[in-house]
Amino acid sequence: MDFVYLHAEYGKARRSRPNQADGTFADPIFYVAGDGARSVTAADLDGDGRPDLATANHFSLDVSVLLNACLL
Repeated sequence: MDFVYLHAEYGKARRSRPNQADGTFADPIFYVAGDGARSVTAADLDGDGRPDLATANHFSLDVSVLLNACLL
């Protein structure tokens, strides 16, 4: 399982740290989402069997969907 979190210091950037399968995580991968993301969830939103990310964005009043943003 990957470790996904929001980071306000980088504005709209969101990070994912892929699992290395040895108890450690790789360097962050940065994604761009809407402005003021307040929460993030992972789910298979497009039915392809791979996890996607969705963020609820406070300032831009929308939802960002990042398809296949998590590694298996």
